[in-house]
Amino acid sequence: MGDKEDIRDVLPEELRLEDNIPEELCYDIVEQARGNEHYSCVYRVAKWGKIEERAFLNTYGEIQEGYIPDDDGKYPKDNIGTYSTSVYTERKNCDKFINMLKKSVRPRKVYPFPVIIVGNTSNGLVQRTADRDVNYPDPTHVDWWLFSGKKGTVLSNFVLCE
Repeated sequence: MGDKEDIRDVLPEELRLEDNIPEELCYDIVEQARGNEHYSCVYRVAKWGKIEERAFLNTYGEIQEGYIPDDDGKYPKDNIGTYSTSVYTERKNCDKFINMLKKSVRPRKVYPFPVIIVGNTSNGLVQRTADRDVNYPDPTHVDWWLFSGKKGTVLSNFVLCE
């Protein structure tokens, strides 16, 4: 990585980003998210129907686990958003996503009982996607990069949405 130290070696252990994020992108994430406040109310689809660690996998983690296809056109490996856990500041986008899952055969088989969960971001870095990409179509989408080993901790910050 040239002259830069591995950011994982520079940051205190409790502030290290997840291990599946490439080192060179960790610098970009830290720079983009620097100074951003956490969100006190965000929504997420728990695709397997419950609040568990895999409900907080980042997009690349879902690719690695085989839940979604490795499509570099849709999920470019050089885009920091590919390594985030998506949350939304409004519920409506989660409702739309669940409706899409119910209509498609493959997703319906992989995620038969998706639910919406609500909580707050913590234990990571955040950025509203539209602040980074002015052409991003959804102003309610937030990229959340969890710190390594913190999925279990964030579980307690979420409940099923009624």
